[in-house]
Amino acid sequence: MKVLTIFDAYICLDRKNLSIKCAQLKEPFNFIDIVSLKDLDLFFQKFFGNDTCPLLIEFEYDGKCYLISQKKSENDIAFFIQNIDAIKNILLAKKEVLFDGLTKCYLKKEIETFTQQALENFVRYKKEKFSVMMFDIDFFKKVNDTYGHLAGDYVLKELAALVKKSLRKADICGRFGGEEFLILLPHTKASGALKLAMKLNKLVREYLFEYDNKTIPIAISLGITSVSYSDSYHSIIQRCDDALYKAKKNGRNRVEYL
Repeated sequence: MKVLTIFDAYICLDRKNLSIKCAQLKEPFNFIDIVSLKDLDLFFQKFFGNDTCPLLIEFEYDGKCYLISQKKSENDIAFFIQNIDAIKNILLAKKEVLFDGLTKCYLKKEIETFTQQALENFVRYKKEKFSVMMFDIDFFKKVNDTYGHLAGDYVLKELAALVKKSLRKADICGRFGGEEFLILLPHTKASGALKLAMKLNKLVREYLFEYDNKTIPIAISLGITSVSYSDSYHSIIQRCDDALYKAKKNGRNRVEYL
């Protein structure tokens, strides 16, 4: 029954003798009992005008759009039918699980997973070093107190979009906390990470954040570190956090590397 929570119809044949192993159909496809190959032929005739199911095709029935696909394994031939709107809803739900709703950056648990995977690959396959960058907005509480929380939300959203435009496709940006972000930089040594951090620092400082006809001065502090073979996930994050703290301690609106 678990299949029916995903698909509107699921039909499985034994590949050797073409007997029906399983047929589970929800409305509007449950108009026929599929217990034999002849029943299946009638089913396909209804939708496609022949007794053969295509590998993948989109079709309309009962006023809705569906997708039917065929998958073969060593022992089975399976057919799946699903409402395309349901597929879209599943993808949208998955997107909501992965990304922060305001900034459209990855959620903390996702950026953590990406970083852990990068570390495992680095250690196991001796790949090129990667770097991690952590940054947050200087005096963000003052922004909320002075201009309001809606202005603060605007700054977070605009900042995230501005930063992501400067990243490569391989770089991964996540919202790590309230106004704190973490960026994973694959195949990037310290020099490359520092160059990017300086670029972002200047870009944000010079950008006009305008909300409700008011210009909001924004600056960010950034901390950077690069991976080593002795690292754990926690040691990387701690070192990056320490670098960010150092940037704050040394006056903010700057970059530090540890």
